[in-house]
Amino acid sequence: MVRWGWIPAWLATFTVGIAGHGEAMAGPPDFNAESGLSPVRLGTEQRRAVGRAGGVVASHDGRRGVPSFIWAVKERSSATIASPRMAALAHAARHADGYALSAAALETLRVVHTHDTGRGGIVVRLRQDVGGVEIFHSDLRVMMKRNRDLVAISGRLHPEAKAALVGAPFVLGPDDALAAAVDDLFALSVLNTDFAESRVDGRYTRFLLLRGTTADKAGLEFSRPARVKRVLFPLGGHLGRVMKQLDPQPA
Repeated sequence: MVRWGWIPAWLATFTVGIAGHGEAMAGPPDFNAESGLSPVRLGTEQRRAVGRAGGVVASHDGRRGVPSFIWAVKERSSATIASPRMAALAHAARHADGYALSAAALETLRVVHTHDTGRGGIVVRLRQDVGGVEIFHSDLRVMMKRNRDLVAISGRLHPEAKAALVGAPFVLGPDDALAAAVDDLFALSVLNTDFAESRVDGRYTRFLLLRGTTADKAGLEFSRPARVKRVLFPLGGHLGRVMKQLDPQPA
């Protein structure tokens, strides 16, 4: 379990892979920012909306009050839709009311992967993306038959993902986020100047650990450049702006 750190007004999450020299450093205790949230029931109208769209809710996310697995129980022909990508988006749109998604929230969906071996079922993975910032833990997987009829939908979407979030500032920059990650995981106060940006790789900013710095003198070492990207993190029915630090594997 990842430990979640808090910053004023926004939620910050960091995980960093650091290989230590000399005496091993103990990590922090597990902590889940959502553990104290009250359960949210799936609304009756949402269940009915899923039924009207030809599905049945098999399970739901008790943190957000939205379906997490839907079985298709009624045939809805999708043979006229040219591609699996477009068919998956159409199936998601038909079930939008079940996820309490507005038209604006639905527009944040994009296709990130299509699994199609040429035989058997087709699975398309969708993700919410607001102005180039992804929603963390909000993927949807749409499974279809070869004729693109829906079989099932797994995952969950967030109704608060919408274009209005674009442009709101993140409290921390990527170098500050990395410094906070080290502090949070190892109780070691370091400066953002302990790291040097090596390159921007798509949505990620990669950093090297500089020699002669506080972190270096403490015996820390990155096995490969750390990478940081911005995400929106769901906390119940709300979204927090987050700088997510993905870890390089220990050496």
